[in-house]
Amino acid sequence: MKQLGDEIYRSGDEQRVGNLTLLPVEINAKAGNKQWVQKWIYYRHLAETDPSLLGSLEREARKRGFN
Repeated sequence: MKQLGDEIYRSGDEQRVGNLTLLPVEINAKAGNKQWVQKWIYYRHLAETDPSLLGSLEREARKRGFN
């Protein structure tokens, strides 16, 4: 996850980023207090418009044990 910058992971602030991101109510309820990587997948999925990349994100989520 080098895209976000290593410093965010050294400080532990990655768990707070989701609190600053507006999500549709239904997705926000599902994201709840889930771990950062799961929220990161939600955010990427919501922002993606390329159907082939959406499939890739779904596979990544399943690989990590998320539905």
